[in-house]
Amino acid sequence: GTAPDWHLTAMVMNHYKRPKSFYVRTRVYYTTEKRTPVMPIVVGDCSHLANGMAYDVPGGGRPGSNFVSSSDWTVPEGLNGRILVGASHHHGGAKYQTLASRTCRRRIFKARAYHAPADHVYNTIRPILHEPGPIGNGTFATQEGVPITEGEVLRRTAVHDNHNLHVASMGFWALWVVPDESVERCGPMPDDVVDINRPPRFDRTPNHELKVPQLARPRT
Repeated sequence: GTAPDWHLTAMVMNHYKRPKSFYVRTRVYYTTEKRTPVMPIVVGDCSHLANGMAYDVPGGGRPGSNFVSSSDWTVPEGLNGRILVGASHHHGGAKYQTLASRTCRRRIFKARAYHAPADHVYNTIRPILHEPGPIGNGTFATQEGVPITEGEVLRRTAVHDNHNLHVASMGFWALWVVPDESVERCGPMPDDVVDINRPPRFDRTPNHELKVPQLARPRT
């Protein structure tokens, strides 16, 4: 038979002031059994696509203020199905991100940004990460699936801290959708939705006022 083309994108961050070599190892599991295909879909603000979906949070607001990034995505023609998994990717003073159906006037999921407790390696490693945490984002899963139909408008809303500047922030959703022509417009929401990425320990009151030490003193 034939096999699909595979592509891998790796994001590598070097926190040392010297070159480093690295390698990426992959392991692929497969089956010869007949399976229903699942379609991966990224829902984000395509105006930031040239920058890898990243954007800057300007800061300068009062303590506790929010910066909100939102955009709409319309389910394309011919796509009717069910969302089995929805993973929030959210950082840069991240608080939470929501996915909602404007067409059906209902929220699908609110994904919390889980930040590390003080003793977590994200907060103790040196050189420090560019902005510690989060250690996880809310990810919903459901066997029943969230029904979506062609023409339905979904809105993503990412909420960030806006007191401090946050560079190269992100807020988008990765969805796994199984086609299903039997779904009805604004059909009932599943009752088996769970968050599968909630860490056992996290800081419920993260310090968004944290000033991250730099590797080198900024030049004037």
